[in-house]
Amino acid sequence: FDTDGDLASDGTTQLGTLEVGQGATFAGDVTIASGKKLYMGGSTTDLMMDTNQIGIDAASKNFYIHGFNGSNGSVNIGKASTGTVTVHNLLSVGGNVLLTEATSTSQGRILTFEMTADNQADASVTGQIDFTGKERDGEAVRTWATIKGIGADTGGPQHGKLNFEVWDGGTVKTPLSLTEGNATFAGSVSATGAIK
Repeated sequence: FDTDGDLASDGTTQLGTLEVGQGATFAGDVTIASGKKLYMGGSTTDLMMDTNQIGIDAASKNFYIHGFNGSNGSVNIGKASTGTVTVHNLLSVGGNVLLTEATSTSQGRILTFEMTADNQADASVTGQIDFTGKERDGEAVRTWATIKGIGADTGGPQHGKLNFEVWDGGTVKTPLSLTEGNATFAGSVSATGAIK
């Protein structure tokens, strides 16, 4: 210990219990032996790693990653059937997306596009799925097909529309539109079987 009561060691120091009343700074790595755990005391303790901007906020129970790249592990949020992951801007996934349901139920997982603001404009596109890619000559990313969910605000019962759009010769076309139980085909219809 130095004159300020700080513990300074250039070698290996073995302690049974170390209690720090204010703060601790480590100039090197901190290694926790295999099978051991790091406990944060109390339900109001935050865990923050400022360099990579990763942390756990005890008050909101949120785990956040800000500006961190290169992670190839897993992030588990909440217990079974609970927990929420909120992405405020863009979520980019480099692999496949799989929604699973492990229980015996008649309803699987649901992918929902929701607009929560009041006074939505009539015929607003509530959700959209784009299918994009590059041509073989390496041009910019192009949109090949789009599925749009459109809601009609009439102030009464809801009315919806589902448009299937495709690009043809550089022009977007809507060969199929589903509106309030009706199907509208803008082009020719080809079928390998009977249409009833």
